[in-house]
Amino acid sequence: MGTFTDNPAKTKIPLRRSTMWLLAAAAFLALGATVLLWLCTFSVPHIMSLYYLKAKDHGQTVKFGTFGHCGSSRSCSDNINGYRNVLPLGSSLPGAPVVVTPISAGITTVTTIFLIYSLIRRRAAGFSLFMALMSTTLTVVSFILVLATFVGAHNRAKKHALHPTYGPAMWLHLVATLWMILVSLLAALAWFRHKRAVREANAIADATHLSAPQSHDAVYSNAAQSS
Repeated sequence: MGTFTDNPAKTKIPLRRSTMWLLAAAAFLALGATVLLWLCTFSVPHIMSLYYLKAKDHGQTVKFGTFGHCGSSRSCSDNINGYRNVLPLGSSLPGAPVVVTPISAGITTVTTIFLIYSLIRRRAAGFSLFMALMSTTLTVVSFILVLATFVGAHNRAKKHALHPTYGPAMWLHLVATLWMILVSLLAALAWFRHKRAVREANAIADATHLSAPQSHDAVYSNAAQSS
């Protein structure tokens, strides 16, 4: 006679193809956002062609990046000192992007790794969603700080007729922020779709478990009557 357990093991199912595509798209966008954020992090004074703001002061072009500023004579700031005495922009530029931008780049790198790992191990999908939400939040905060820093500086430079213009790092940061928002949406959709698939599989398994004893009792009753 067969035995039936009251607590059958929950069904483990592989990721569906649609869920795999969602995670793959999220991982691809997160990888792209990671590259863009690291480029923004190592903008001027490290990568001279990447800067957030450019202005002219006494015939000299000055570019502002995450870790400092550089003039047209390749003279760059040694450290972050609020960009003091570089341009007559009123108050000094805050250094908040210096802290948050590299942190968001680092967290986004970890998120990308977990998203790729979740394609292999489905148990990593939940933690990947958590990392995606956290890195997206940091990326949005970093971009807000960049806007607060350099848009204000742009307006003050414009009042002083310094011909300010935004640089490519500003737009790269914007694209990275939009991509990370999409990453969170895709990761959340993939996680919810997988949880729904697991619930459906468990419901089928529970229904099969409940119906199995009835079939056994029916066979046992028929056998008793025939004897």
